Amino acid sequence: VLFAPLAQLQRGAERIGQGHLDHTIDSSWRNEIGQVAASFNEMAAHLRKRDRALAEHTTALAAAHERALQASRLKSEFLATMSHEIRTPLNAILGFTELLANSPLNEAQTRHVAVIRDTGQLLLTLLDDISGGTVDGGTVSSAVWDGKDVTSFEALQMPFLISNYAIEA
Repeated sequence: VLFAPLAQLQRGAERIGQGHLDHTIDSSWRNEIGQVAASFNEMAAHLRKRDRALAEHTTALAAAHERALQASRLKSEFLATMSHEIRTPLNAILGFTELLANSPLNEAQTRHVAVIRDTGQLLLTLLDDISGGTVDGGTVSSAVWDGKDVTSFEALQMPFLISNYAIEA
């Protein structure tokens, strides 16, 4: 009488242990074997519930990962487009600044042209930092302005610092 229920309990435990979580063990016995069988069935039910939750989380994680990849692709496309759209007129400005620098200028005009050229070069450096992917975690690579290392963010502030120059016609 005792060996048949124990053998059934053992086979059921082995099936559950092999991953067959839908298997139920007969727990109709009104003794310790029935209690152990009920505990195995409860454990299998908890494992099924955990597996379903894990599958749902895995699906949600995969969807979030795909959205993040798509957002990254869109960001890269946007930065490449904006970089091109800004770089084209900036190169024209720098080209004309170079032509102006090679023409006869007084000392003040020469300083003003140098400020335009240097600031434009810093803006190009910032565009390179952005399009080259070196802008990460709030930092950018360094650029050089008049022999002083500054970050590209500081370079953007240069036009405001230039207001200290006297504008002479």
